[in-house]
Amino acid sequence: MRKGLALLAAMLVVVSSGALAADPGHKFVTQSGPAGDVSRGEFTPTRADTHWYGNADPVTGLAVYPGVWDFDSDPLGDGYFQGWTSRDMTLDIYGQLWQWVTADSFPNDPYTPMMEPDPPYVTFGQVWVGIHEDVANLNDFVTGMGYANNNCQRAFSPFLDMAQNDEFRVRFDYFNDTEPEYDYTYIYGLFYDSDEVLVTEQMLKYFDGITGDTAGLPWEDPQTFNQQFILNNIDSNTVKMKLELRFFTDGGWADEDGLWDCQGGPFSFDHMRLKRNTIDMLPGIWWEFETSDAEDWTFGICDGIGAFMSIVPQNIWEEWVELSGLICPCDMVGNALECVDETDETYYPPPHPPEQYEMLTSNIIARDPAHVGTEFNQSLVEWYSYDDLQNPAGTFLRIGYMMYPYTSLYNTDPHWSRRRGQDTYFYTGDEPACGLNRHNYNTLNGRAGDPISADWDSMRVTYELNCDCDGFGIAESTCLEFPEEGRTWGAPVLDDFRVGITGGADAPPIV
Repeated sequence: MRKGLALLAAMLVVVSSGALAADPGHKFVTQSGPAGDVSRGEFTPTRADTHWYGNADPVTGLAVYPGVWDFDSDPLGDGYFQGWTSRDMTLDIYGQLWQWVTADSFPNDPYTPMMEPDPPYVTFGQVWVGIHEDVANLNDFVTGMGYANNNCQRAFSPFLDMAQNDEFRVRFDYFNDTEPEYDYTYIYGLFYDSDEVLVTEQMLKYFDGITGDTAGLPWEDPQTFNQQFILNNIDSNTVKMKLELRFFTDGGWADEDGLWDCQGGPFSFDHMRLKRNTIDMLPGIWWEFETSDAEDWTFGICDGIGAFMSIVPQNIWEEWVELSGLICPCDMVGNALECVDETDETYYPPPHPPEQYEMLTSNIIARDPAHVGTEFNQSLVEWYSYDDLQNPAGTFLRIGYMMYPYTSLYNTDPHWSRRRGQDTYFYTGDEPACGLNRHNYNTLNGRAGDPISADWDSMRVTYELNCDCDGFGIAESTCLEFPEEGRTWGAPVLDDFRVGITGGADAPPIV
């Protein structure tokens, strides 16, 4: 999905992609309702004999029939979550991807992306970041070897002595192959005190797009970065520094979805020198990367924003609803789910942290064999919610599913799919609201995306909460105004989820 292709306002007036193109970083398609197409206004009709699943069996952990996730009982001893779990989507699921490589590191890949810089340098090893073909295939990547959406990877040099107002020079050979203006490799200077505690960091440079001769393969035409930096306004306690290369991708256009085909990995570097240019003329450090220890460079992933799903009792969410200014009562009773940061005391009710991207996922719904057949051709999800996700707050939701069995051209063994469903994220209008939502997994309520197969065997419900003004193309000035980014008066609060299996308008009656 292309970032920022469209923004559909509450009056359903389309804003063209051209109006957004000048602002890099828009990564999501958004639409609105009120309550958008989530939807209170566009119900899929249900039949009296719809079969509803929810809650959890205390022995198997599966959703039960008939059942509803009301979060008021604790059959699994998991604190009333009834099998629901949450994942911080800002935490890179692929683990550490930076690695020291040689030509022997790519035995099952279509390319061997080893650079051959101009003499006098020779290359045996180098540092590379990316996802190999076998891992890509297991994860259904459309274009195989390369990189994923939502990667965030870090490579750190050893320490180098440094002081305030120093000058230093960085030089290395590299190639880059990432989506322009959205996916980057950054160079950061990390500055530490005498106890090796990080004092501050500065972004020094970034790379995007395809380097070198774009008609060929980028590692066959490596580039040389060579630049001097003056450390102005660095904290006076600074005595050491590290260099960091940080690889970051947004939520769309990568080898994962096939919209950006990175041939042999997104970035690699070699023959690096970090040198101080002070009066003592210290020689600096050379890293040739010819040994498997990567010459004391270390690698890791970025910290995530966090996962905040929690059970909220009725007396608390009722207080949130009242403080939002909503006059009409909410037809919810007892416990409910929420995912605000209750440790943040900036506002009350508590807000969402900027850049929060969290996916709530139900336990498994294993379809009863009696509910399989051509007369059962529609699958629905229904839930009650208190919502106040306004566009200026940069906070959006999206309903979806995961299913089993799933196969792809790249992984033909039956396996669980990733999140599928509507492409679109939604805000819920300009005023708080409470009510029933119903979503049809087969029609996606008329929106673009991946409908569920009518003959699915097992599935899970997914609910995504995404708070990201920059990612949704909302101006920083707007997000600093009322309501500020992430401020939703505690919303969303979710209750009484259930998944229904029924027949569509053209299906015969269920006997």
